[in-house]
Amino acid sequence: MSLKQPGEAAWYSNGGWLRGTGTRDEPDWVRAALAPAPLRFRLYFRDWNELTDESQRVYAQLLTSLRQRAPAMVSVIGHTDTLGEAGYNERVGLKRAGQLARKLQASGIELLQLRVASHGEADPLRATPDETYEPLNRRVEVWVQ
Repeated sequence: MSLKQPGEAAWYSNGGWLRGTGTRDEPDWVRAALAPAPLRFRLYFRDWNELTDESQRVYAQLLTSLRQRAPAMVSVIGHTDTLGEAGYNERVGLKRAGQLARKLQASGIELLQLRVASHGEADPLRATPDETYEPLNRRVEVWVQ
């Protein structure tokens, strides 16, 4: 048995494989396995705590998606560029992620789970030498499941 399309599922029953599509007549565990694909949102910062204008619009899209998927599991991960030492950047990434997580909580949307973390300068979108300002690396990534 091989699955060929996104959203397909299969289970073994009475000696044979059955394909699934997530309809109501399938077992609950099959429908759960067909949960929507995770969504990723990237929000960029001017400084350690100020979202860019474009990221303000992305934040509005994030809220809309959360309302549609509530209750949702959300991961908020802060990132930085390489300006400053690694420990400092780890803390800045965590501050960014924490600030956005508090903003999400204050929105009133029901969250099943909220995870906040920092990758600091360890996971850049654009690789740079140390002590380099790079706006693409000053971000928070939000994953919605």
